[in-house]
Amino acid sequence: MSSAESPLIIQSSSWGGNDGKWSVYQVDVGTPAQRFNVLPATSDGEIWVPVPEGCDSSIPNCASSRGIEAVDGVQSSGFQTNESSSWQQIGIYDLSADDSLFPNSGDAALYGLENVSLGALNASSLSNQIVGGISSYNFWLGIIGLGAQPARFSNLPDTAATVLGSAKQQNLSASVSYGFSAGAAYRNAPGSIIMGGYDRAAFEPSNLNFPLAFAGSRSLTARLKNLVISNTLQGTISPPFEPGGLNMSIDSTVAQIWLPGSICDTLSAALGLQYDNSTELYFVNSTAHQSLLDQAPEFTFTLAAAGSPNTTTSIVLPYAAFDQQIGQPWSTEDTTYFPIRRAANESQLVLGRTFLQEAYLVVDWERQNFTLGQSLHRPGVSNDIVTIEPATSSSGSSRISVGAIAGIAVGAVLLIAAICGGIWFFRRKKRREQRARDETADAEARARTEAAVDMYPPDKKDPIGDYEGDAELPGHTRPNKLEAELMAEYRHEMPSPYQEKDNVFVSERPELFGGDSAQMPGSNEIYELPGHEAAKEMDAPASGETSEISKPPPGPDGERSPDGTPVAIGTLDRLGWGRGDGRPSS
Repeated sequence: MSSAESPLIIQSSSWGGNDGKWSVYQVDVGTPAQRFNVLPATSDGEIWVPVPEGCDSSIPNCASSRGIEAVDGVQSSGFQTNESSSWQQIGIYDLSADDSLFPNSGDAALYGLENVSLGALNASSLSNQIVGGISSYNFWLGIIGLGAQPARFSNLPDTAATVLGSAKQQNLSASVSYGFSAGAAYRNAPGSIIMGGYDRAAFEPSNLNFPLAFAGSRSLTARLKNLVISNTLQGTISPPFEPGGLNMSIDSTVAQIWLPGSICDTLSAALGLQYDNSTELYFVNSTAHQSLLDQAPEFTFTLAAAGSPNTTTSIVLPYAAFDQQIGQPWSTEDTTYFPIRRAANESQLVLGRTFLQEAYLVVDWERQNFTLGQSLHRPGVSNDIVTIEPATSSSGSSRISVGAIAGIAVGAVLLIAAICGGIWFFRRKKRREQRARDETADAEARARTEAAVDMYPPDKKDPIGDYEGDAELPGHTRPNKLEAELMAEYRHEMPSPYQEKDNVFVSERPELFGGDSAQMPGSNEIYELPGHEAAKEMDAPASGETSEISKPPPGPDGERSPDGTPVAIGTLDRLGWGRGDGRPSS
């Protein structure tokens, strides 16, 4: 098997985002190319880009703020599939995103196969790559997926390869693996993605490996043993933790760090934060902001692997990593906030991009482990790129391959089964012999299932629309007042056949997730057209007009009818999609 000579390096092209200042990466989609700036997503394997239906005139500079670049000098409104000669439409399907953080979203995308180029310099092209066109405000910027779970669409004969899988298959990287630096704007240090390798000079090695769980958005899970904050208004503090620690998902799709309510309360009191119930965000007023800049708190996160609780590594974040601003469509002007969120339960515990500004991540999907270490943002230091060889490579190693181990294991199982069958033959009647053979066969089937389940691709649900795009995306939820990438980044994974490993989660202590239900992210209603009726083509609106679903007169807030019932969301013109804009009411 041939392999790429060197890893594929994708450098960050600029800074972007509406809930912080993050490194974004250039992606060209289609023929001719349409350009977007997107965020890395460690929990998904697809590419998503905004489509024209995702913006309206009420948001200034909406398209450019969503990472949509100009085409031939004219600002594009989003990915236009009818302008690409290489677009092969699949249909409208639910987004593969995390329901635990953003439940009942109903978000969907127009999926297709498309040519994609990654990176601004020496761009590398992937053919027949899965691309989803998104209109939801729940995902403000597009994504480039670094996950390893291939999607399976009901109307495609084969599974759809992930970005990492395609890079390896098309000989652009040596293995399904990567090294990732999220970058740090406050250090003027842009991020980078290295497919099939990592930069040894970019971090302090921790010598601590974490197992991959292969559980959707919680594939990368580490146990947070302790959190110490120095130089706060109350001096050095350490919030109370459960004895076993907290099992935190590491997900770059999410900007914030999600923690139990009791820990958020401790941080809020020590840092002078102000919690806003309507947005469920922590804001920083000008007085507290200046005090935090002067005192410069440091945040030390101590992590361990689930199977090695006594071996730890620490990641230190300065206050500058938390000194972020949130803007449209959450608020009319940029506002300083502190990027933590209250987790309602263990499934919502996440270390997002804020954390990854100071943590370098190396993920090896083929060997099913990952590691992380303190990022070293050192200007002028040359890269030291290391290739991660494929797990089946025999170069430089006499280790038995995974395939050989599997063969030996199957042979051993069959041998044991044969011996057991012989014993039963001599010691039991024919009826009990047959039952013993049946039980042995069942055990073998279970063993084969357990061995294969981690690599079994998840199914996409049945398509919402067909190849003609004549169906509507389901209505989207409206957050209390604000929305967009802050809520957007919470990935919505499709239901997965993968089961969490026994040692991944610890028992929940409800008191750690303090506060009553009114303080927690609630589930919102979904607005849909009746499911039993086929979507109908609407007359095209006149120039400058917006086509809308018939709805009752809006109430005073412009969002609900006088009796308080939800108002149907406007349809999207060309495809007739429903879009939940979820923007804050004025």
